[in-house]
Amino acid sequence: MITLIGTFPINMSKEFFDIYPLGIRGDYFFHILLFIPWMLLNPKKYHHLINWLVQGFCFAILIEGVQSLIAYRMFFWFDLLANCVGVFIGYLIMLVAKSIHQHRKKKRVYINR
Repeated sequence: MITLIGTFPINMSKEFFDIYPLGIRGDYFFHILLFIPWMLLNPKKYHHLINWLVQGFCFAILIEGVQSLIAYRMFFWFDLLANCVGVFIGYLIMLVAKSIHQHRKKKRVYINR
């Protein structure tokens, strides 16, 4: 989905760029939201989060790099930064989820029969 959105021509109205949810310009906010799920799609869930984080940053760079090669798309540094921020927010969410998972795992009570 990220690849499709990053490469297909999308006509956004000027009003979209004038929207500032949470103080962030609309298109950058969309970039952040688009990349947050990257960490949640980790195939090994709670293992190798740092490797998956680095792969997410590389994928964000790749998407913006591909856009620089497509005639109807453009590379913007702030788009790349927003992509990486989205990956990092997803990483923080995964750290919290991992912490909760480990805390619950410690609290389990096993009954020996």
